[in-house]
This record gives sequence, C-alpha cells and structure tokens, in this order.
Amino acid sequence: MSYETVKSFSAKEKELIIRGTYSSSNVTDAYGRRVTDKFEKKYKDLQDFKDSLLGFVDGYFDGTLRFSNSSTFVKRVRMLQQENLIESRKDKYGLVWHYVVRNEKAYNIMVGKEKIKVPTYSIVGNQNVVLRKVKSKIRLESMRKPTVFYEKAEVERIFDLVEDWVGSYGLRIIEN
Repeated sequence: MSYETVKSFSAKEKELIIRGTYSSSNVTDAYGRRVTDKFEKKYKDLQDFKDSLLGFVDGYFDGTLRFSNSSTFVKRVRMLQQENLIESRKDKYGLVWHYVVRNEKAYNIMVGKEKIKVPTYSIVGNQNVVLRKVKSKIRLESMRKPTVFYEKAEVERIFDLVEDWVGSYGLRIIEN
C-alpha cells in the first residue's frame, strides 16, 4: 500500500492558482530516489478557489492528504486550531470528523494574509543537555539542538515517558 506526501503547497489568491509537489511512498527512479510529481489548478472564480483551499484542510483532517509536520500548510492548520476554527462532529458510527469553519478568518489564515504564530516546544535540561527524538528512540544529548515539537500534548506525552530523567538531568518543557 502506498501513500502520497505533499512536499510543497502554495495558494496564490491573485492568480487563483493552487500548486505544489508530492511524492509517492513506493515510486522511485533508477537511483532509488523518490519520484516527485507536480500539481497545479487554476480556478475560474474566487469562491471556487476558497472552497478548494479549505477542502485541502478537510482532506488533511480526513487523512486523505499527508503533509510534513514542518510545512507551512500544517502550521497554518495548527493556527486554525488555536483560533477555534476547526469543529468536530460524530457520525452515526461514532467516528469523530474534523472540518474547518468556512469563514473569512479561516480563509485569510490559509491564504497567508495573517501571520502564523504557532508556539513550538522543546525539552531541555541542566548542563546543556537536550532531549532528541529520532524515529522511535528518545535520547539525551549534550550541546545539540533539541527536537522541536509542534503540539503541547505530544511534548507532554514524551515528558511523561522520561520521568526518571527529570530529577537526574533537570529536564523541563520550554516554549521556543
């Protein structure tokens, strides 16, 4: 089974164009590099452009679109969550679905008219010790940059996993 990850994404309101690049998880070239494809769509009117842009956000929550956590798109989605512009509803099977509120503020955040101010978190300790998360491992390293976490719940979950290190190394959560 394969999945596609969107590598770059841009929405230009003046030109009414959404464009980007994506790569598939199981398609590689002769040298073993992932093949990257481009997508671009020009819209006829502004309302169609808005619906499609906010549809990308709905697709992100549905799980049909994957973006890397450090992409600007995901940071804008987190800003929507901070501003309470993401609503949830249960369907008849008890599954919770998230969707974006269709209003001007949500559109302005996604198109880039409002500056993104999403806090990030790190776990640091005394004597220049930082916590690094590499794939499934959690390590303490000295004199390195700490792993940046984008969600408070995620950093608190990691902090609970390393409770025995808290007293020894003086670990604490900081906001970057």
